[in-house]
Amino acid sequence: MKTKVRTTNSIGADIFFNQPTSVIAFDPDLKVITCNKSFGVRAGVNPLETEGLNVLSFIGNEPQVKELVDKALGGKICSGLIWVNGKRVEADFGPLIAEEGLIGVSVTLGQEVTGSHKLNYLSKSGFKSVIEQAPVTIMIFKSDGSVFYTNQHYKELWGLTERELYLIHEYYNIFEDPQLTNQSIGSYIKKAFEGNNVELPVIQYKMDYSGLGRKNALSKENWLMGYFYSLQHPEFDDGLTALIFVDITREIDAERAFKKSQERLEMALEGGELGTWDWDLESDAIVYNSQWAKMLGYDLDEMDVLSWEKLVHPDDVSWVKERLNNHIAGYSNSYEAEYRIQNKLGEWKWVLDRGKVVEFTDEGTAKRFSGTHLDITNQKEIELQTLKAEQLLSQLFENAPMGIVMLGFDDEILKVNKGFEKIFGYGQEEILGKYINDVIVPPERMKEGQKLSKDSAKGKIVYFETERLNKNREPVAVMIYTLPVMYNGQRLGVYGIYVDIRKRMKVEEELKVRNLELDNFVYKVSHDLRAPLASILGLINLIKLEGGMDQNLDYLDLMENQVHKLDHFIHDVLSHSKNLKMSVITSTIDFEDIITKCITDLSYLQNSERVKKTISVELSDFKSDKWRINEIFRNLIANTIKYQDLNKKESFMDIIIRANKEECLITIKDNGIGIKKESLPHIFEMFYRATVSSNGSGIGLYIVKNAIDKLNGKIEIESNFGEGTTFNIWLPALEA
Repeated sequence: MKTKVRTTNSIGADIFFNQPTSVIAFDPDLKVITCNKSFGVRAGVNPLETEGLNVLSFIGNEPQVKELVDKALGGKICSGLIWVNGKRVEADFGPLIAEEGLIGVSVTLGQEVTGSHKLNYLSKSGFKSVIEQAPVTIMIFKSDGSVFYTNQHYKELWGLTERELYLIHEYYNIFEDPQLTNQSIGSYIKKAFEGNNVELPVIQYKMDYSGLGRKNALSKENWLMGYFYSLQHPEFDDGLTALIFVDITREIDAERAFKKSQERLEMALEGGELGTWDWDLESDAIVYNSQWAKMLGYDLDEMDVLSWEKLVHPDDVSWVKERLNNHIAGYSNSYEAEYRIQNKLGEWKWVLDRGKVVEFTDEGTAKRFSGTHLDITNQKEIELQTLKAEQLLSQLFENAPMGIVMLGFDDEILKVNKGFEKIFGYGQEEILGKYINDVIVPPERMKEGQKLSKDSAKGKIVYFETERLNKNREPVAVMIYTLPVMYNGQRLGVYGIYVDIRKRMKVEEELKVRNLELDNFVYKVSHDLRAPLASILGLINLIKLEGGMDQNLDYLDLMENQVHKLDHFIHDVLSHSKNLKMSVITSTIDFEDIITKCITDLSYLQNSERVKKTISVELSDFKSDKWRINEIFRNLIANTIKYQDLNKKESFMDIIIRANKEECLITIKDNGIGIKKESLPHIFEMFYRATVSSNGSGIGLYIVKNAIDKLNGKIEIESNFGEGTTFNIWLPALEA
């Protein structure tokens, strides 16, 4: 009785038909009852047209499939691998039970495992790198001789489909291969499966397709050269045996062709700019072709009188001869060497020299040795340039002034340069393998660090200013650049570049201070320039109105004082500007001459004659900047005169100088009005006036401090209000 599982008017049937799981059901006669849409897609059929068809046409008819079907029809649930639409998939078989009993079997498809199930197993077993990287054909056998794995080269060599490859895995056994036993290879195989590494002799082999369902039972004849290797692994008690072989059919054919037609080969070699040589080992005579001679700039007839050994670079002769002799003695399968050889112009050319013993004596010793020369000078130049570029990049990475870190796929630290170590204090060995966010990102900026990782994972180039922590957990202001390393749209890692911006930020802060000073400077300049001019204009108007000669003279005296005041202020402004811009000029300093001129120049100041000046100089060839030394004394002497205490009977100024070739100590002491304690911290600020009665510009001590800073010196002040002030200055000697 045939029971239909799916009906068009059933909600449950619609759910079954459209569910994502792939299912097909069939009756005990193996006729399809129904299948859903997902199965139809994977099997490449219309699910509505499968009813009544033989289920084996969809799930394969291999013995193991029939075994699974029989188990399910017997009421058992079972699983296995089947072929569906040319793909190997996992499948679950289960009986369909109705009131009347078992009515059929359902098959539920799982994931596809075509060509990957054994490779995944190999990956876990530690063989993945061998399989994936080997550019040769590899077969791995279990201890009973059955096939455990074949790589992609095996499939390509014999032109197999996935289905045919699967059958070989199921049925082939190396111990039962007649082609190998007929060529007396059995002893090699036995030795290999006893745990030895064995080199096979060159064999002829044809792939037998008879068990794979092909019409042509045998492939073309192939020449193979192979090696057996024993593989030990804890998951395989008896171990595994790998057969690695290379199809050398082309080499064998080429060798035959070489023996048959020397002239044809010569023409082919000349067309490919390949020089040939043929060495008769018994007579020690070497025959070159014309291309070999042409490569070195010689005519062929010139080669008879030349010795190959004399043409080879002295540094290469010994090891090249050793390699030649090793091959002649049978220690290697072929000969190959890259070395330098001199052409007719005396230039050194790089050649790739390859050869092989092609004829033996009856005793088995080498008789004839043939080979080729290929000019690889350009290739070597490219290799050299590539090496230089790699070294340059490495040096740029290591010696770049900014910090550079190379991060892996998960932001783990792979490498840091010296700049990174200098900025953050970590040595590479301390942080290798750690996550960058765990090392230098402050806790309060962890979200920022995580966002940076996400952005770089998307391939974004990011740069911004922030803070990171050094080894001492101190904040470091940095500019961060991230440069993702991408390949085929996937991020492999990231270059992180860190620029230390602490100095720049310090300069910016200083610039803010300078700008603030400039604003204040502009205001004060405009005020202090206008005030004397206003006084002069007022006095001129008074002269015009009053007209008396004596009175006019008094007004002129007042005008003169205002002009001097204005001139002094302008001089201070110019001095400040000059101090900022002018470079330090070193010369021998004559302190007495400088001080005397300053006192003379300042004699116009009111009450200048009241100040008693005492100068003491102990000097020994001291060098510094004469102009700045003059500005220091001019301003300090002017302050002594301006701020003398007129209530005292006598004002004095003592100047003591002790100088030698290394340094200079200057002390300027007076008994003037002094400075209040609360004003001392501000005394060197621009336009600061310690007393409201001051008629100074407020810029003099600011100029003094800046000039001393330019000379890398120091200044200290001691003052008691009403008693006087002492300035102590230390200056280092400057080199001429």
